Amino acid sequence: MTCGSYQLKLSRCYIQEHLDGNHDILVHREDPQFLKVKMQNRHVSSKAHVLWISYDEVEVMAWYCLCKTGARVAAVCAHVASVLWYLGYARHIQDSWNIGVRNWGVYVEDAANVPEPLDTSDSEDSTIEE
Repeated sequence: MTCGSYQLKLSRCYIQEHLDGNHDILVHREDPQFLKVKMQNRHVSSKAHVLWISYDEVEVMAWYCLCKTGARVAAVCAHVASVLWYLGYARHIQDSWNIGVRNWGVYVEDAANVPEPLDTSDSEDSTIEE
């Protein structure tokens, strides 16, 4: 489905942006194994990509996305990969808040608030023993 891990690495970021409950995965009325998804572009917020996925119980039969790379024959684009990753894996994780990008800033301390270290070494009074 993918050529390497690039599309899968982007999947978390794309899905995180769509977990707010305002995005739908539409199922075709006559063919319930045909999905339509509208995804926001991660670079341009006003641009959205529409993609379609056809599948059966065993495999993904076909896919198409309206993005520049969506009509590839060799591999899926990151938008299709993210929907497949979410439906096949991420939606089954209990901690869905832990799917996307993490705020590593919570682990950083402000250098202005760090206290001066106490020098408790007795290096002036110690002698070197050999």
